[in-house]
Amino acid sequence: MTSIARREFVAWQAGIVNPDHYEPAARANLTPEKLAETARGLGSAGSFESSQWIGALVIDGAPPGANGYIYKMHCEARDIYEELIVGPSGKIAGIIFKDNLSDQGPTAGPTPTPFQTP
Repeated sequence: MTSIARREFVAWQAGIVNPDHYEPAARANLTPEKLAETARGLGSAGSFESSQWIGALVIDGAPPGANGYIYKMHCEARDIYEELIVGPSGKIAGIIFKDNLSDQGPTAGPTPTPFQTP
């Protein structure tokens, strides 16, 4: 999972995200405007240097098989926290980047698509 978190962080920093890595519902958030905005925000942190797994992310209402992860991405100028939600299909259902864990909202990146219950 760490390699996926790193891959997506660097992709968002560059503004070049592969939509095939995302659940269909999350792909709607991958607009050129959102990619450019996020790349600017993450780019201001400087070059990616390393990552640190923080722990599991609790997801209310998630279907069986969905998992959430929190990583601290160490960059040249500052750290960014990445919250990554992976759906039962193994694809990304949501990703949020924050300046610190107490933030209520994302600094960049699309908000996760809520899981739909049947």
